[in-house]
Amino acid sequence: MTEPATDTTYPEAIDLLPHVPPNAAQNEPGLEHDIMHARANAVLNALMMLVGTHDNGIDGGTVLDRLVALEEGSPGIVRLNVQAGASYGLVLSDVGALICRDHDGPNDVVVPLHSTVPFPRGARVDIGQDGVGQTRVVKADPSIVILSPETLRLRKRGAKATLINRGPDRWDLEGNLEAAS
Repeated sequence: MTEPATDTTYPEAIDLLPHVPPNAAQNEPGLEHDIMHARANAVLNALMMLVGTHDNGIDGGTVLDRLVALEEGSPGIVRLNVQAGASYGLVLSDVGALICRDHDGPNDVVVPLHSTVPFPRGARVDIGQDGVGQTRVVKADPSIVILSPETLRLRKRGAKATLINRGPDRWDLEGNLEAAS
């Protein structure tokens, strides 16, 4: 094992990576330095599970870029939230995500009351119908207003729609929706 450069420092904000001065005895093979690398790899693996892995097309080398993009809300980076049940209620972590509804029968995306889940004004949630069952957007309470030029049902498999929060209990829905009669 090679010794670290003389100006090596480790992030003090991550408790898993304690500071080891350059050329210290702890840098001998099998000691603190190796333990530190094992902990750093564990953190990297956890981050890869959180923001993407090779399984979903994200290269492990781009974890930091992906985290920064998610934090900044960069265009082109969409979190996927696959939901296979008959009903799914929106939560705050769905802001900026694509809710992929993969169900064989009719299924719902439930818009909650603002008092239950306080979505910020301008919050955007994308919805996709991945399964053969038709996806519809439903209100958790009749006082919720969802404005749409069409119905609140996605048109067919592969369709996408977007909910945009306009204020407490007021939403717009637009996209590939079933036409109103």
